[in-house]
Amino acid sequence: MSESAQPGPGHDGVSATVQYSTLDRVRPGHTATVVGISGNAEGHVAHRLAAMGLVRGTEVTVLRAAPLRDPRQYRFRDTSICLRGVQTSLIDVEISGEAGGGHD
Repeated sequence: MSESAQPGPGHDGVSATVQYSTLDRVRPGHTATVVGISGNAEGHVAHRLAAMGLVRGTEVTVLRAAPLRDPRQYRFRDTSICLRGVQTSLIDVEISGEAGGGHD
């Protein structure tokens, strides 16, 4: 899934931007919501990610990254786990932020 942005309603009537990307592109300290698993994922990989709880609607926070950015530590559903970029690049997410603020 390529990164894209769409306007959406913000809080207090302020316009917000919703970005779609993959979990490997979310910066440490930021939170994203899982939209789904990429159709490019092999069946057993998609099944394993879903079995861990990475399903539509799950909020995932990037806690920190190793010195070379891989692996990274994530927190979701009261679980903390390290995953490699090759795995998290298969997880499509929605990142919400104020208009003009954006996330890398």
